[in-house]
Amino acid sequence: MAKKGTPRKSKAAKKTPSTPAKKAGSSLKPWQKEALTHTGIILAFLLLVVMFFSPVVFQNKVMRQGDIQQFTGMAKELRDYRQEKGEEALWSTRIFSGMPGYQISVEYPGNLFKPITKLLRFGLPNPAFFVFMTFLGFYLFLNILKINPYLSGLGAVAFALSSYFFIILEAGHTSKAHAIAYMAPIVGGIILTYRGKWLLGGAITAFFLALEITANHLQITYYLAIMIGFLGIAYFVDAIMKKTLPDFFKASGVLIIAALLGVAPSTSLLWTTSQYAAETMRGQSELPAKDGEVSSGLNLDYALRWSYGVEESFTLLVPNFYGGSTSFLVKDRELERQFGQKNLRLRTYWGDQPSTSGPVYVGAIICFLFVLGLLITRGPIKWAMLATFLIFLMLSWGKNFLPLTELFFNIFPGYNKFRAVSMTLVMVEFAMPLLGILALNKVIQTEKKDRKNLTRPLLIAGGITGGLSLIFALLGGVLFDFSGAVDSQMNASVVDILVNLRSDMLLSDSLRSFALIAVAFGLIWFYLRDAIKPSLLYAGLTALVVIDMLPVNARFLNEDNYVNERTLKNEYTPSQADQFIMQDPDPDFRVVNLPGSPNQIIQVVNEARTSYYHRNIGGYHAAKLGRYNDLIDTVLIQDIYQLYQVLGEQNDSIRQLRMSNLDVLNMLNLRYVIYPTQQAGPQAFQYTGAHGSAWFVNRIQQVQTPQEEILALRSINTGNTAVVDVAIDGGRFGEQIKGLGNQSDPNARITLTSFDNKRITYKSNSSQPQLAVFSEIYYNDKKGWKAYLDGQEVPHLRANYVLRALNVPAGEHEIEFRFEPAAYFTGETISLISSIILLLLMAGVAFLEWRRRNQENSLEESNNQAT
Repeated sequence: MAKKGTPRKSKAAKKTPSTPAKKAGSSLKPWQKEALTHTGIILAFLLLVVMFFSPVVFQNKVMRQGDIQQFTGMAKELRDYRQEKGEEALWSTRIFSGMPGYQISVEYPGNLFKPITKLLRFGLPNPAFFVFMTFLGFYLFLNILKINPYLSGLGAVAFALSSYFFIILEAGHTSKAHAIAYMAPIVGGIILTYRGKWLLGGAITAFFLALEITANHLQITYYLAIMIGFLGIAYFVDAIMKKTLPDFFKASGVLIIAALLGVAPSTSLLWTTSQYAAETMRGQSELPAKDGEVSSGLNLDYALRWSYGVEESFTLLVPNFYGGSTSFLVKDRELERQFGQKNLRLRTYWGDQPSTSGPVYVGAIICFLFVLGLLITRGPIKWAMLATFLIFLMLSWGKNFLPLTELFFNIFPGYNKFRAVSMTLVMVEFAMPLLGILALNKVIQTEKKDRKNLTRPLLIAGGITGGLSLIFALLGGVLFDFSGAVDSQMNASVVDILVNLRSDMLLSDSLRSFALIAVAFGLIWFYLRDAIKPSLLYAGLTALVVIDMLPVNARFLNEDNYVNERTLKNEYTPSQADQFIMQDPDPDFRVVNLPGSPNQIIQVVNEARTSYYHRNIGGYHAAKLGRYNDLIDTVLIQDIYQLYQVLGEQNDSIRQLRMSNLDVLNMLNLRYVIYPTQQAGPQAFQYTGAHGSAWFVNRIQQVQTPQEEILALRSINTGNTAVVDVAIDGGRFGEQIKGLGNQSDPNARITLTSFDNKRITYKSNSSQPQLAVFSEIYYNDKKGWKAYLDGQEVPHLRANYVLRALNVPAGEHEIEFRFEPAAYFTGETISLISSIILLLLMAGVAFLEWRRRNQENSLEESNNQAT
């Protein structure tokens, strides 16, 4: 009999923990179950990626990517140098007559996070790797926010399958895709730090920031920094309201340290890029613009060419709202019959952008959930994401919303260095799925008794997004005329076909979006009424997102984008013209590859195939040296037009062009012109008017401004005259040519003796001091190229707007130029030390976190055994 006051034990209480029958799998520890769940979800990501990129994974095909093809041409020389000599060339001689290789193909071995990115590939080929990393990054981010794994998986699917991320892969913008993949974990680390996990949050931030910068797409990183600024402001306001400012400042201090640690491994990359950027067309211009002002960045019109239309923003909800792309694959048998062509591609896009590979579509379901998130979520993340959505959406409008664009362009440091403002939509694609998943998390965490409070926000969100979709479907023909910016250049009958096609595309995709929203709405509606379980809600919404996004992405990236690797390599098979030129044993001369018509002359500076084999006067690069870009626009194009005139009169059997009046081409040491003849295709014509690798001039024309300097090239004979801006840079060039008059020595000689990407030598002999001009691009001697006379370093100057020049004393001398950029070599040392420090810190934090989790698991097991 129990003592008085002692509670009677129930039968259940008498049972030991081992008494109840164990369910299958109950022997697994909680952390093991968690690990299995994460593994299963990650394998599902992998399956999605492998399925979509099956031609690459299983058929050994490669994707035809425009920018990658260009990169192959311009990087060939630097890659060959690395393979042959085991070091970096740093200077490219085959693109735009010579430029730094920093933004082409230079390795930074001091940054140990580069090999880490290779380890993270899990054996996946490009471009599948970038999409898989985007899945993983967002999944990790949502888990950091304590979102359950299944909801985190849904969010990762929604984010990673955004159409823009596939479109950029089709175009070959792989560094952009790589940088996007690391954005989410960085934001997760920051939020974790502001939530009080200073050590772990700071470590995650630093680690993924190091990977982000290593990916080397600073435009994406710049936009990410702005979004982080919004997040910081939101947490600052939250700290004021909660009176926790000391914690906010401590967390911010940790994040500043984390940012420094994350940036430091890329010191060499950032330092060389910073120096190079100042000399490019994205730096401060040295020529006045049309309004007389000197620009400190890109020309506004150039930067805003790819501006998203205000109405075009509805592609976030309806993918083909603006017609798809400028080369849309139309699968319509009747249209194929009318045009007499299979695999018909038409310009269905009717927006203002010059061209587009496809729309930015985040998904109808995500748009619906995003609006729901605006209505039901609370806290700093919501306000930061709302600011991100609004500001970056309006910035994407560019020229269509100039007040905000000009504010950022003129005030925000660095913003005017970037072009294609439509890229800001990447941040919109980040904000929308995040807020949508937070909305679902709110729905899941709301207790049954309070779920009725979510009915009204759900109806509003569904009404707004579904209603808009239905309006576009029913009234699209009334609201829009479907006329494109270039329709006037087409046949009227073709335009009529296009207008009808565009209207049909809007109708079908609007109905599609409405249906998807209706089904998603229904799933959440039934969950709120306890008619379905959370597992069915997760599975249903995830399946809907996949059904929504994958077919849209397949419109713009599909089997037509893949070819056999051999086919792609054959595009670089040397032509008859290439073979003829490569027989020339001289190590230093240049080639220009002309398109068939003068109307296509822009191709000279927009193709890099020529650079695969030859030192190209043209090339392809988004950040040419500013002065060389000026040279092209102001005087070089005129010389090339004159070449066309001569070639038009040239007999195909004659392989020499005898011209001496093309002074800019002459000073660039042009020797061969590739030109497509009617009879024999591309042929190489030998040009005989060039001045060679170096020459002495007998006259120096002194000017006071860069504009005077470049315009003088239209009137001087560059073979005997050099034009020098004696006022620039404190007049130091003027100091170097003091004592040099109009003297000449007809017997003076200067000859090239060796030529390499990093070292060029010459022998000179003259009876008096003279100015030698070298057919090599000047790159500020404080940033890389140094001149040596008989082994002693001497200053050199710039002549003829872009070339190197040197005051050579009388007598016999050895002249040497060496490319020795301190930013690279010193930066590499800093990068290596920083990488080691950060990796050691990461290892320490990982150990502490493992020990903490192990202690928690042990304590939990002890408590379970005790009960």
